[in-house]
Amino acid sequence: MAASAVVTRKWYDGKKLFVQVTVTLSGSYVQGGDTLSLSGLGIPSSQAPFGWDFQSASGTAAQALNTYTYVPGTTQANGKIRCFIGAVAELAAGAYPAAATGDNIQGSFQFEFNR
Repeated sequence: MAASAVVTRKWYDGKKLFVQVTVTLSGSYVQGGDTLSLSGLGIPSSQAPFGWDFQSASGTAAQALNTYTYVPGTTQANGKIRCFIGAVAELAAGAYPAAATGDNIQGSFQFEFNR
């Protein structure tokens, strides 16, 4: 069970903070979602995100695009990423398939900005 994020870009539009990340999956998936901690990434907000979006960027003609969604937690440390391989059904519990570990998962989050 391991989902990790690396910040690729951050910006503030005067009202909210936008954070773009690249997500990497490894190990095993837990039904209902794998924990994706955003804490420790230098995000200048003490709040959990209020908006998010994920894109699967590794699809080829032979591989359907995967779908990912975020389930917010009570803090930045305990949200979850849910995986839908081939965009049809949620991934079953067990080792991540190559379609997930080899995916280029791009995510964006929106946060309240703490000054």
